[in-house]
Amino acid sequence: MTKETKPKKVWATAEFETSTDREDICSWLMIQCGATGCQVEPIDEKNVKIVASFEKEKFSENELKNLRACFEEYYLGECLQTLKIVALEEQDWLTKWKEGYHPFDIGEKLQICPSWWMEKRSELNPDRKHLFIDPGMAFGTGLHATTRYCLGAVERLDDPGDVVDVGSGSGILAIAVALLNEKANITAVEIDAIAVENSCYNFKLNGVDKRIEMLTGELELVADRKFDTILSNLTCEDNMALLPEYAKILKPTGRVVCAGILLEKLERLLPVIEETGFTIVDEDTSNGWAGITLMRKTGACNG
Repeated sequence: MTKETKPKKVWATAEFETSTDREDICSWLMIQCGATGCQVEPIDEKNVKIVASFEKEKFSENELKNLRACFEEYYLGECLQTLKIVALEEQDWLTKWKEGYHPFDIGEKLQICPSWWMEKRSELNPDRKHLFIDPGMAFGTGLHATTRYCLGAVERLDDPGDVVDVGSGSGILAIAVALLNEKANITAVEIDAIAVENSCYNFKLNGVDKRIEMLTGELELVADRKFDTILSNLTCEDNMALLPEYAKILKPTGRVVCAGILLEKLERLLPVIEETGFTIVDEDTSNGWAGITLMRKTGACNG
């Protein structure tokens, strides 16, 4: 009797071409649209092909419509000219996807490592703190410009004190705080159940699960607390909506690290920063994104 072979799972992939300077934002956008991962293939010195994998066999017409609308919203309409939806078997995709992730250094102290590199610790940089991440479905592998800014900001904090990571995603920022600062008190808040599960897995992977409080829900869960450091790697719109709440829970000499801000949208955030009594004390704009650190203006009230 012939043994029945279990069929391989089929993933729907969105393939398109873009310029190298837009690789970052395109990969981020695909994750925001529900992709489980992105593979980047160089075409030439100026262009790349991005293959984004989705955990579904095909897209409905409505899903395709929404996907195209996302490209237009983020000024990436030219990508639609080469957009193709292709089916790919699971084994082939996962093998290629993992091949695209390698350990890399951030700042002066951190090395970001895919979880499957734990078995090859001897090959890692011994002079750095090793932060292991299972990329998973949630955004935040450390590759994205906004995550890099936040990690750099975390490294520069001599004493982060009481920290809240809002919309923690993969948990990479909370883990970085724990690895770099033994005395920090860390709370992570995330509304998405899949991201919470991924964060908790990554906390255990790095041996910091006992040091990070994971809360599932909205910012209101910590509305009665005060923090020295607020990490907010979200969208521009989310940061605009949350800044008034941050003003209420931030200690007088605390700081807010905001990222995930499309550079074209930064102007929208500036009036809200002014209205909530904050001022920009550090800023980085690269690869089409803005990362900023805020503190209270002298004499500003706590709200």
